[in-house]
Amino acid sequence: MKVFEDISIVQTAAGGVIFLCSIVMALRIKDHALKGLSREWVLTIMLMASVFLVYFFYLFSLLIDMSLPQELITGTVLLTNALFVYVFVSFAKTGIDRLGKETAARRELEDRLKAFSLTDELTGLYSKRAFLTLMENHLKIAKRQRTKVLMFYADVDGLRNINNAQGPQEGDMLLTETANLLKATFRKSDIIARVGEDEFAVFLVGAREEHAGTITGNFLNNLECHNVKRLQRYKLSLSYSLIPFDPAFNDSTDSILTCAHESMLEQKKQKHAFN
Repeated sequence: MKVFEDISIVQTAAGGVIFLCSIVMALRIKDHALKGLSREWVLTIMLMASVFLVYFFYLFSLLIDMSLPQELITGTVLLTNALFVYVFVSFAKTGIDRLGKETAARRELEDRLKAFSLTDELTGLYSKRAFLTLMENHLKIAKRQRTKVLMFYADVDGLRNINNAQGPQEGDMLLTETANLLKATFRKSDIIARVGEDEFAVFLVGAREEHAGTITGNFLNNLECHNVKRLQRYKLSLSYSLIPFDPAFNDSTDSILTCAHESMLEQKKQKHAFN
């Protein structure tokens, strides 16, 4: 009948438009989001595709059993399945885009945490970035109060050779032992950090220059006690320096850290000269 033919044309046209919209929507799914699909999402999409196929054949057989005109069956099947495809693609796109945004946000957060990490992963001490930030604040206070500050700097002797001979795990153990030694030597209020591969720095908050001898003595005593308890055949050896700074003349965190490092290197050279 002419009426059924007209209805079929309208259904076919509508189904074609819906199919086209579905294709456009599918093409807008971002590649990076597809790469981040979890196993659960892949299984969900496969399940929906299977449901679609089952539904297609069920609807087709149902319409044939109803003895409807061929034109009406064709248009109805096409339109219904076009709607199903649109819903399927819309659901998949929404989920995949959301997953992509969550993945991007998580990666951004991880990058920010790495960039602004406050602690060293191995030793649990402050990172160099955190150390310089905290040190800068205390330098401003010391400058206002017109007081000098003390900086302790230490380097693990022969760490590279130990890593090559004993393996990186042995080197990591030495770094951890050094961190624990510094924690035992200095106060909780002091800022202790790992500032290099084998280098550590301590900013002694509120300590005075006349305390330097006592601080050095405590450090050497703790180091000696630590080595007595070590079971390894070699001792933990550290080169160090403890020097005062006047923030009124030098309030740059980088320059103070550099001076402390150079002083430590001088002590290391003297140590090697006597060995």
